[in-house]
Amino acid sequence: MDARAIEQVVIDNASTVLAVDPATLSSTRTLTELPTFSSFRVVDIVERVEQSLGVEVDAALLTPDNLHDLAGLCGVFLRTAGLAAGERDGSRR
Repeated sequence: MDARAIEQVVIDNASTVLAVDPATLSSTRTLTELPTFSSFRVVDIVERVEQSLGVEVDAALLTPDNLHDLAGLCGVFLRTAGLAAGERDGSRR
């Protein structure tokens, strides 16, 4: 699965859990700005994405900095899949 597909899985699951459309989710600076956001919901998002992708995120990646916005959440799953920034083009560092 490529980076864009992983990001789409994160967006789809987050928008479902938070009951917002993907455009609203993508334009939100931090997830805490959304009235439906809570720490329980972010756990639900992570669990759903893990299940969708068939992966388990390393607990060390589950930090507040990685879980407060959409980019952070996507980054967690891209790193878990080995597709972090420098690895997207196939040149692993």
